[in-house]
Amino acid sequence: MEPQRQQFTYDPADFASEEWAEQFAIPFDDFIELRIKGVDKEVAIITAFEMIKYGARLHNVAELSLAAEANPYFRKRFEPRLKDKKPDDLWDGNKALNALLKLVESATVRDSTRLNAIKELNVLLGITELDEKGQTKLIDKSLADFYSRRIAMRGDSTTTH
Repeated sequence: MEPQRQQFTYDPADFASEEWAEQFAIPFDDFIELRIKGVDKEVAIITAFEMIKYGARLHNVAELSLAAEANPYFRKRFEPRLKDKKPDDLWDGNKALNALLKLVESATVRDSTRLNAIKELNVLLGITELDEKGQTKLIDKSLADFYSRRIAMRGDSTTTH
C-alpha cells in the first residue's frame, strides 16, 4: 500500500502574481494553451498544474483559475497566442460532434438544450437535413439506406459487424 500523501492548498494570491507565474512558466503556459483550446478554466488549471497527481486540494480551483486569468502574465500572452492559432487547429468536425454529444449525454442540461443538440447532431451526421423552411426532415428512409450511405461516405466496400 502506498503511503498517504499530504494534501496541500494552493493560494489564489500566488496564481495572481506575475512573478510566481514566471517562476512556474511551464504549467502557466500549459494553462494558457488549454484555455485557448476552450477547455473549462477549472479543468484547465487542474490539468496544467497536475493538481491531482501532486495531491493539491481542489476546493478552491474556481478562485485559482480566476486569479490565473487575472494575472498580467496570462493577459499579456493569451491574445497574441490566440491570434497565432489557425481556426482549424482549435475546432473541427470531431470536436463539434464531441461537444454536442456531451450536451446530449449530460444529466445537467435542460431538455430543450438536449433536443437542440440532437437536431444538430442529426444534421451533421446526415441523418436529417434542413428544408427550405428551416425544418428538419429525415434523409434515410430505411436502415439499409443509412448503412449504404455511411459506407459510401467512408469509401468502404465492405460492412463489418
